[in-house]
Amino acid sequence: MWLTDSFQKYTLRALARLPEPAMRPLAGAPIRHEGQQLHAVAQLLNRFAPQGTPPDSDPETLARMRDDTETHASWLAPWANRLIEAEDIALPGAEGARPARLYRPAQLSRPGPALLYFHGGGHVMGSIRSHDGICRALAGDGGLRVISYDYRLAPEHPFPAGIEDCIAAFRGLAARAGDHGIDPARIAVGGDSSGANCAAVVTQTCRTDRPAPAFQLLFVPWLDLASKHNSYELFGRGFMLEESWIDWFADLYLNGADASDPRVSPLYGNLAGLCPALVMTAGFDPLRDEAEAYAAGMRRAGVEVEHVRAEGMTHAFLSFSGGIPAARALLQQSALRLADALNVAETA
Repeated sequence: MWLTDSFQKYTLRALARLPEPAMRPLAGAPIRHEGQQLHAVAQLLNRFAPQGTPPDSDPETLARMRDDTETHASWLAPWANRLIEAEDIALPGAEGARPARLYRPAQLSRPGPALLYFHGGGHVMGSIRSHDGICRALAGDGGLRVISYDYRLAPEHPFPAGIEDCIAAFRGLAARAGDHGIDPARIAVGGDSSGANCAAVVTQTCRTDRPAPAFQLLFVPWLDLASKHNSYELFGRGFMLEESWIDWFADLYLNGADASDPRVSPLYGNLAGLCPALVMTAGFDPLRDEAEAYAAGMRRAGVEVEHVRAEGMTHAFLSFSGGIPAARALLQQSALRLADALNVAETA
């Protein structure tokens, strides 16, 4: 199970700073596949990731897991490269206002573009707090506003509650963008894992809106809940995100819904007419192949797509990019690509 106290937290931070030769005995023998080698920090973290049979989904267990996710997310979270101001706001949801947090680089006063970000966590866990570091880093690296949104989670609110919240959030933000210093024509949507699933569904649903999403930033996206691609067989055990846990998340989220519904699995949706996209996958991730199939499918449909595979990384590499310089560089690269797509320089 995950590390549980402050001493272990600071020990992990210290270990992440060790040079690779010094860390290797702790991480274990190098793991190689398809010409890539698993990063030593990622390999070390695998030892602390949840494995085996997932727990019961009773309220007490879920509450503890969600608290742990928020706590552990800060341990190797990425850092912001400039001062970021954060303001708690509210955005619409399908059944009322939902919490959100607006991140803004200090002294950014002119109206400009923004990223509406949906956190990962299997549609069951994750929050604004768990993804605070990622959103601060994106805002700082990209020089733009980032809004982190707290959609409803399963099993208390199974599909389609969270997706309907995310659609309502985008449309509500676009309608009142000026209230937050945002240009409504330059709102991107993005997220990681299940949050990237939400971003993909929002993009497909709102493609004909005026304004529609201007860009999609999809980190290690979960896009096919109806079938398992070859990367499950390769990386479904021992690489941070276990296949048994993916199944557990899917069961809680679907609650009997059709997994091939494009609002569940956007890989099966209509990909024509979508806004440009950056899809970033991880080399040692069971979700890798479905995400790369989505990138290829969008490209065939005429969508402008850039795909980057983060070789040597596991599924949650963004969350511990504060401990892996190469992962932090990939996050910065993504933010700069987003800034370029949204013409941040014109309003900086």
